[in-house]
Amino acid sequence: MMNQSSSPYNFPRLPIEVWEDVIDRLAGNSDLVQGNMTKLTRRRLVACSLVCRSWAPRCRYHLYRQLFLRSEADLEVVVLRLTEVPGLATRVALISIDCTSGSKQNWVALLPLRLHAVGMHTLPMLVMLRFDFTVARHRGFYEMYRQLPIKRLVLGVDVIYSRYSQITQLATAVRAESVSVRSLVTHLTNPGRICMGTAPKALELTMTWRELCETSQHWDFLRLGLRNVRFTIQGDQDSSRETVFGKSIPTWERIASLFWNMRSITKALDNLEVTVWLVGEKRHDIAARQFELHTDCATGPSLCKTTLRMCEDQGVRVATYILKGIASSLCQLHSIVLPYLPLDSLKYLKEIDDCLVNPAFDLLQECDIIDWEEQSGEQHDKCRHERYKEWMPQTAQRGLLHCECRQNARIETADLT
Repeated sequence: MMNQSSSPYNFPRLPIEVWEDVIDRLAGNSDLVQGNMTKLTRRRLVACSLVCRSWAPRCRYHLYRQLFLRSEADLEVVVLRLTEVPGLATRVALISIDCTSGSKQNWVALLPLRLHAVGMHTLPMLVMLRFDFTVARHRGFYEMYRQLPIKRLVLGVDVIYSRYSQITQLATAVRAESVSVRSLVTHLTNPGRICMGTAPKALELTMTWRELCETSQHWDFLRLGLRNVRFTIQGDQDSSRETVFGKSIPTWERIASLFWNMRSITKALDNLEVTVWLVGEKRHDIAARQFELHTDCATGPSLCKTTLRMCEDQGVRVATYILKGIASSLCQLHSIVLPYLPLDSLKYLKEIDDCLVNPAFDLLQECDIIDWEEQSGEQHDKCRHERYKEWMPQTAQRGLLHCECRQNARIETADLT
C-alpha cells in the first residue's frame, strides 16, 4: 500500500497564502467591476475550488465577484451560498440577469428582497438581458427594487419595454448613478415622455433618429444631476427624410439646450459631456461617435470652456444642421474641433464656414483640426491648418485657425542649436 507521504497526488506543503496568490493571479482583473471575467477563467476557478477545502474560499472570493442568474433556481443556489459564507455578499460587484425568451420572469422581482435578507444592501452594477417589462408581473415590482440601491444599471440588448416610464421608474427606484439603455423601445403604444425625478449622473439611451426627434420634444429632467449623456442612434427601416440621421435643426437645438441646462445647474468645476453616436446598418456594428459637446474646467471656473467636437465624417455632413441648432439655443461655444476631411468632403467646410459667421458664435475662440492619419504616423506636405485657411476663409479671417506647426518647428530648431 502506497504511503500517504509518497502519493503522487500530494501537493507541496506550502503556506495557504502562496496558493491564494496563485489563485489571485489566475483570476486576473476580476477585482474590477468593468473587467469581465472570461468563461475560461471561471471554469479554471471552479476547478481550483474542487481541489481542496482550503482553496475553495479564495476561489469563491473571485467567482462571486460577478454572478450570472438565468432562472429562479440559480437565484436560490446563490442565496444559499451567500447565507453559508458570512461577508461573501459584500464581495459581489456585478449581477447579470439573463431571462430566456418565453420563460417565467416573476423571480426577477424577488431578487432585491432575497439579496437584502443575506446582507447585500447595495450593488455596484446590475445588468438585465432579455427581460420583458411589458408582461404583467409581481405586484410592487418597483417598490421591491427600492430595497437595493444600484450604482450602475445596464439594460442590455433584447430588453423589451413599450414606455420610457418603465425604464425611468426602475432607475429612480434603485437610485442609479449611471443608466444605460441599449435596446430600442417596442412600438406597441405611445412610448411617452422621458421624465426622471432624480436624474443619474450618466445616462445612455439607444433609439432611432426619428425617436430622438420625437422624444426630445417632451423629455423632462426635474432634477438635473447629469454629467454625461449619450444618445446611440440605430438605423431605421423607414427611409423618409425625417429619419435621416442629423437632419433636424430643432432636435440639435434641444440637445444643445439640454447641455446648457446641465451646465447652468451643476457645479462650475464639473466637466460635462453630451455625445451622439451612430451605429452601422448591421446590428452588431460598432458605434462611432459623431458629435460631442463638452466642458473643460480643469483650469478653473473662470476659464471653463465649451467645445463642440465633430468626430467623424458623418457628423461633418450634417454640421450645418448642428450649428444652426446650437445657434438657436442659448448654448455658447468657445471652441470647435473638426476632423481632417478627404477632398470629396470639402464642400461641407464651406457650409461650416458660412454658419460660423452667425453672431451666436461671437464667443468662439478657436477652430482646431484633428488629423487622425497624422496622429497614426503619416505626414502631409502642408500643415492642415494652412489647408483649412484656404477652404474656410471667413473663419481664418477671424483668426480662429491657430496653427502651432511653425511655432513647434521653431522650438525644435532652438532645442537642436
